[in-house]
Amino acid sequence: MPMYDPRPLPRRALIAVTSAHAPLYPDGKETGLFITEALHPYNIFKSKGFEVDFVSETGTFSPDWLSTTEDWLKGDDKKTWEDTSKGFRKQLDSMAKAGDVDPDQHLAPFCNIKMCKIEGLCWVQQPDKVMLSGQTQASWDDGIQPTQTAKFGSTCKQVKARTAANERSLQYGLFFASAGHASLIDYPEALQLQRLASKVYSDGGIVSAVCHGGAIFPNVLNPVTNQSIINNKKVTGFTTRGEEEQGVLDTIKSWNRPTIEEAAAKAGGTYVSPPGPWDSFTQTDGRIVTGANPASAEATAVAAVEAFEKEAVLHERGEVEGPHLEASNSHPLAK
Repeated sequence: MPMYDPRPLPRRALIAVTSAHAPLYPDGKETGLFITEALHPYNIFKSKGFEVDFVSETGTFSPDWLSTTEDWLKGDDKKTWEDTSKGFRKQLDSMAKAGDVDPDQHLAPFCNIKMCKIEGLCWVQQPDKVMLSGQTQASWDDGIQPTQTAKFGSTCKQVKARTAANERSLQYGLFFASAGHASLIDYPEALQLQRLASKVYSDGGIVSAVCHGGAIFPNVLNPVTNQSIINNKKVTGFTTRGEEEQGVLDTIKSWNRPTIEEAAAKAGGTYVSPPGPWDSFTQTDGRIVTGANPASAEATAVAAVEAFEKEAVLHERGEVEGPHLEASNSHPLAK
């Protein structure tokens, strides 16, 4: 009989950020993270009581030049961006590398004598034995009761130290892919970000993207079907017409990357175009929430929260059966 994750949907959001940067604008000015596509969702999530973390494939980012100009960054947004001492900017500047965020690593929340009775070391659960540091083996009959797992060779002290840092990364209820044209470069190959998005989805959470953030979707897999999570879903994102109007379509082709419309089709999704390339526009299809452009960032986050609230109620009632727990190992990096 399948086992389903009984935990409530956590009120924690993980905002993915592009690590890429490349010349795109006049005079060689570069694309990178489009600032408000991360800032506006951050503000919405915080206002709705979410804990929010940032993550990128390399743990670094560069701002998109256009997003720093007065037309796109002004007033309170500009003040927030320039204040590196707290909140949004402080978290962004110190964000984690995706490979260091391991929601599949269930570290023991306690490290007591019973767990550490052999040589003072914590154990790693195996199907038929407990592996200890130095490859010492103990069978289930030795009195070790497996309840959670820790890394091979971890001492109790190490597990305690890591628990505080990793407890939040055990599970997120919402994954949000912010963007900038640069996300077309790294998101399609960002295996660690893809793994995190797939895990949130497999846990029954919401996966959302704005503008070019949908470049991540083709390789974010539904662990049950092993297909993209947007297969047979309606999604939106930045239009090919918008790329043409900006005069950047040839540059995108030189990167050997598909447009968002092409990426959606590749993943089996149905692309829904906004009325105009720059109109605020969102699409919600089940647990997939997407937005069309920078002007849609706030509305997309609001829609993602609304989808989250609906799912959270179903989880509380026990009316949702999430994917089989073992299915979360289906992503290539989990093997």
